[in-house]
Amino acid sequence: MKNSEIKLGYIYHISDKYFEIAEYNKGQSVFLFQNMFPVIPKYIDHIHTINNNPVALNSDLQRLMDKKFRTVMRLHKKGIKIIFPNINKLEKLMIKQLHISY
Repeated sequence: MKNSEIKLGYIYHISDKYFEIAEYNKGQSVFLFQNMFPVIPKYIDHIHTINNNPVALNSDLQRLMDKKFRTVMRLHKKGIKIIFPNINKLEKLMIKQLHISY
C-alpha cells in the first residue's frame, strides 16, 4: 500500500499510546483507544462469554488499559483530537437519557 492510499489518522498516525496489543480470550487482541466511546447499560446487549462464563481482562491488562485511557482522555480534554467518535456529544446525549429514565 502506498502512502497516498493510506488515510490520515487511520494507519501511520497511530501511536502505541493509543492502542494496545494484548492476550485476551486465549488470543491476541488489539484495543483501539481512538475508537472508544461512552456507553450506558441500555446499549449493552450482552457480556462476552465462553461456555456461559464472562471473559474478563486480567488485572495487569486492566491497569494498562486504565493508564492508556487516562492518557487519551487528558489529551482529549486539552483539545487534541485522538478519539474518532464525538464522545462529548455522546456523553451529553446519554446523561440526558439517564435523567429522563429516572
